[in-house]
Amino acid sequence: MAKKQADQKQSLLSRREVLSTAAMGAGFLASIAVLGRFISHSKQPSPRVTPLPGEGSIFQPRRDARLQEWERKNSIHG
Repeated sequence: MAKKQADQKQSLLSRREVLSTAAMGAGFLASIAVLGRFISHSKQPSPRVTPLPGEGSIFQPRRDARLQEWERKNSIHG
């Protein structure tokens, strides 16, 4: 009977150790992922503005207020 209780106590401690180690490992990996993402975002240049499709393209935007606003904001003359 005493041996059974000792085995249960030993296995319980082992499970606790495994779970705590797994939790610490998961926290470490999450912190590395967050730091890596932060560092990679600081090194990337800001996205450049690409021109809109021209005449004859199926993706040519309509001449509406949204296009005029985009042209006004992205004008190289303004």
